[in-house]
Amino acid sequence: MAQFKMDISQLSGQWPDLCARCAKTGTQLVPVLAQHAKNEIGWHVPLCKDHVRDWELVQYRNRLGMLILGMAMLSVALLTWFLQPLVMANPGRDSRFLATFFFGLLSAAPFGVVLAIWAKSPIRIEEVQGRLATITGVHSQFADKMREFLIPPPLPQLDQDQLFTSKRYRPKSESSREGLTLLFASTIFVSAILGMAAGLFAGPINEATANCDMYSWRYVWLSLAAVALIGLALMRPWYFWLWRFGFVISVVFLVVALILLILMKWVAVPPKYIFALLYGFGPMIVLAFRVLRPIIRVGRVRHPEHAASCSFLGAITYGCTALVVAEFSWDGLYLFVYIAAVASALFLSQQSYDLASWPYCNCCTNWLVWQRIAAFACHSIDMTRLLDDGVILSLTRLKSYRERASLNDCDLSLYFCQRCSKQGTFLIELMECKARGKNNKTTLYTVDRWEFPPLTEA
Repeated sequence: MAQFKMDISQLSGQWPDLCARCAKTGTQLVPVLAQHAKNEIGWHVPLCKDHVRDWELVQYRNRLGMLILGMAMLSVALLTWFLQPLVMANPGRDSRFLATFFFGLLSAAPFGVVLAIWAKSPIRIEEVQGRLATITGVHSQFADKMREFLIPPPLPQLDQDQLFTSKRYRPKSESSREGLTLLFASTIFVSAILGMAAGLFAGPINEATANCDMYSWRYVWLSLAAVALIGLALMRPWYFWLWRFGFVISVVFLVVALILLILMKWVAVPPKYIFALLYGFGPMIVLAFRVLRPIIRVGRVRHPEHAASCSFLGAITYGCTALVVAEFSWDGLYLFVYIAAVASALFLSQQSYDLASWPYCNCCTNWLVWQRIAAFACHSIDMTRLLDDGVILSLTRLKSYRERASLNDCDLSLYFCQRCSKQGTFLIELMECKARGKNNKTTLYTVDRWEFPPLTEA
């Protein structure tokens, strides 16, 4: 069975003379059952005479298939129970029960596949995303015929009486020498301090937990201490504790962390590895949110490659410093510190690159604020032409919706400066919804950004 997507507003419209089940001609429109239509009223599909009662047949086959599957599993289990003593000499009772249970469940796979092919799935709306509905359970030829409805409608005739001068947004990738020096020096210094601390404390902790089981309560308390230290470093400055709710929030945070750690211990997640991951990645989390992000913002580092390089060097400095302090030891926590350094080098580089690429205001050089506008039922090529021409007032005449953009539709966002208000930089970002992967999951991809003049000039 195949599937396709189409506009919800067209579900009650015209359909081709082609059976949705077998792709034969000579059809009639049959209403879809409410349980398969997701509350879409008036939905009909074309079916031939042989498939008019298709939903009733599928329901009957599904019920009969479940009964057959249960009987088949029970038969295989009973057969295994009585045949095992003939195959194995003196089988234990536990072994007999295990074999019966294992082969009984294993038999569900082949029987289930055969019965699923025989029963088929009903014609139904699988999901609704924005203005598009995913319809599944149809014939492949019928799906190919209906995919022409996916082509977005062309743009209407737009007014050309009021245009705005627009241009593609191409910011300068530059950074001040002071900001870049501050970022490089702070990152290397803090990373070295964190690596030294990680290397010094790892040895005593390894010795104290050398004879502990990986599920020991000692690792739970160590994990809670690591969570407390990381949370303390990520909180606001010390005046946070002077706030009347600051202490209460901290206590609640620690209690929730302790409950989660105990639950992980009960579900057989070794607390030893949880503590090791917190110990290795905790300093890098502090570096990312307490050093890199504020300095890139305050220092106005707007060269993505420079920001990514400093972050990469910071993570490597963290690992190398810990390696030297540990005297090149690879035991216990040291190994997790080195793994965290390598993994964080890639993560921090990407995070700093994205942060330095964020658009900024040309007047006050502050970072712009992002706000989503809406999704539009048109193709990105047409929307690109509209934004290039500066006919943005005609956007009100296009079909828009607040939900996430559907397949092949566009999504517009606005960037503006809160400090400069109407005199600052205004950007419009165009994104297109495309399908990717084997499951055809929809993802928004950035097409481009356009810069428009301040509202005072418009």
